[in-house]
Amino acid sequence: MPIDRAATLRNAETLLRQGELEPAIEEFVRIADGFHGEGFLQKAAALYKKILKLAPDHDHAMFRVAEIAAEQGLVTDARAGFAALEEKRRARGDARGAAEVRVQLGTLSPTDFAARRSAAAARVEIGDAEGAARDLKGIAADLDAIGRTDEAFDILCDAAHLDPDDHALRARIAREFLGRGHVDDAARYLTAQVAGSDPELLKIVFDMNMRRGHLDDAVSIAERLLADDDTSPVESDAVEDTAVTLEGLTSADIEQVLDELEPRVAEPAMPAAASAPGALTGSDLDDVFGQLRAEATQKTLRDSADKAYHRAAELQASGDGDGYIEALKAASVSPAFRFETASRLGRIYRDRGSVSESIEWMERAAQAPAPSPAECHALLFDLAQALEASGDVTRALAVCLELQADAGSYRDVDARVDRLAKAQARG
Repeated sequence: MPIDRAATLRNAETLLRQGELEPAIEEFVRIADGFHGEGFLQKAAALYKKILKLAPDHDHAMFRVAEIAAEQGLVTDARAGFAALEEKRRARGDARGAAEVRVQLGTLSPTDFAARRSAAAARVEIGDAEGAARDLKGIAADLDAIGRTDEAFDILCDAAHLDPDDHALRARIAREFLGRGHVDDAARYLTAQVAGSDPELLKIVFDMNMRRGHLDDAVSIAERLLADDDTSPVESDAVEDTAVTLEGLTSADIEQVLDELEPRVAEPAMPAAASAPGALTGSDLDDVFGQLRAEATQKTLRDSADKAYHRAAELQASGDGDGYIEALKAASVSPAFRFETASRLGRIYRDRGSVSESIEWMERAAQAPAPSPAECHALLFDLAQALEASGDVTRALAVCLELQADAGSYRDVDARVDRLAKAQARG
């Protein structure tokens, strides 16, 4: 039932004159909450501020004033209000209440990634791990959209720890680690359930279980892999033989499993102990599967980069600029494509006005072998320009000196060296 605001306000003023402060404040709160609920934000804010004049530490009024400022788009005022409230709650030992305020602070600006991460951590403090994981995924998506891909990936890893049941996310992280050649890191996020029907991921889980001596699990995964491989059938008895013990694995058993699991990877050389009759030892298995893992990872890396490189050309031709950039990044993990792709990315970001990203990618290109001296010189010249534009005189001079030493009087490098040296001397 709606309150009679006029009567309530008169009653509050009467109570105030009589020195009944707390009852008067309760009446003011009733009116202010009513205004806020009906969307009359300015009237509500005025009453909450009046309450704060009577009771500066009034928690509810402090929260509402900051909340209304946020609703009105007054981010600076909202941030100051919430920060003051967080401090007061912490001072009185209300850790949960302070964490709840940090959650609010994280909603004020989508580009304040530090506040958003702090808000996610606060959700963990109040027991909302699911909400924290959701927030972290949103942060990662926004960082990825502006090219801060490494930071985004680290945040996704944090989200996966908070939400271990997000199998799609864990598989995505595992694939990213595999693309970087970090197989052990990929294995930390993998289970057979996470891998699903992905043969690449299942092979990593298989190898992990074999190395740990979990033979029943390894055999189960091997059966799934072999069952899905129509081109390389295997007798079930041969698979069952591997389930006995490490000492019971014969050379023939291992060779058959390896042949079936990696038909497109060159067969690794068997250790010396395997050439003699008898069983393979645990050390032998480590050698075999270590070689398998290294070769499979290298091939996966090469194949993935090659596909990304050719996909980049298609996306460029179709006019998909953002897709083109992502494909170039994926291809750049391969040393064979790093100079070309990183050079292109550096110049793309330069043309977009993203100086820091441009420098980062040009420096990556500079660390890779160039196809020709001319391309190397052109890259160093562009890198020096970007560094000078960013105000980094010292590094710009160092690159120019390197270019001058290798290419002589290349373009206007002599004049640049003179200008940058004078600027550096001036400090």
